[in-house]
Amino acid sequence: MERSLINSALLTTYVKEIERQLRAGAAGEHAYRPALKELLETLLPQLKIVAVNDAQRVACGAPDFAVSRNATREPQTVGYVETKDLGADLAAVERSEQLERYRRGLENLVLTDYLEFRWYVDGSLRHTARLGALDHVKQRIIRERAGADDLYELLAGFLSHSPPPITRARDLAERLARPTHMIRNTIASALDQGKASDNLRGLRNAFAEVLVPNIANDAFADMFAQTLAYGLFAARVNHDPTQGRFQRLGAASEIPRTNPFLRNLFAQITGAHSGRRTVCRLRR
Repeated sequence: MERSLINSALLTTYVKEIERQLRAGAAGEHAYRPALKELLETLLPQLKIVAVNDAQRVACGAPDFAVSRNATREPQTVGYVETKDLGADLAAVERSEQLERYRRGLENLVLTDYLEFRWYVDGSLRHTARLGALDHVKQRIIRERAGADDLYELLAGFLSHSPPPITRARDLAERLARPTHMIRNTIASALDQGKASDNLRGLRNAFAEVLVPNIANDAFADMFAQTLAYGLFAARVNHDPTQGRFQRLGAASEIPRTNPFLRNLFAQITGAHSGRRTVCRLRR
């Protein structure tokens, strides 16, 4: 079967499932997610895509789907998908604080109400596609003529996306700056709003007692974020790929022994000393 026919069949199946959930009468945003997950994972089978619903939080929040593909050595994160209820006003959502935060913090992002899709790269709108319009009276979807082709082009670009290679020290610094800045803002907000974990408050108090008395929350957050970014970078550089995937809980042991202070501090930050300890309760 030709690829265009396969894609048409996949998208037709997707639309029918959306309509089936719509006619159930009590469908909400979450009811349509299995259909979207199936579409993401089957559209380009050669990429071996895995779309995880309600994945672990990232620095800027908790997008609904974390999407990865099977790379040669280990799964590679492709991007994230944020879903809204069927028929939601995506133009309004795009202006929300949540989406502004996601667009600043996530390099490859799709926003969708399951019919309209908006793809952002580095915070800028790259492409839009609309499968059809919602007919509330008849509880059906009116397909748009070019909708399937437009959506295939958008999702193929999103799922195939790879960040540009790092060839200069400046490129590396700029790539690290984005998550570091997001972590800084999240930590400062958690402390200011009283949402920080006991572990994070303890680290802040230790910094104030030993290093900088009366340290402000934003100054501590800046130091913390830079330490975390540098520690992860140092650990990743020293990681032995024959030992499996690089993971947070093992990162402290991979920081060079010539820096015992950073090894010990990073063990506290990553939770190596206390299991699954988190540094703060991140916002959605």
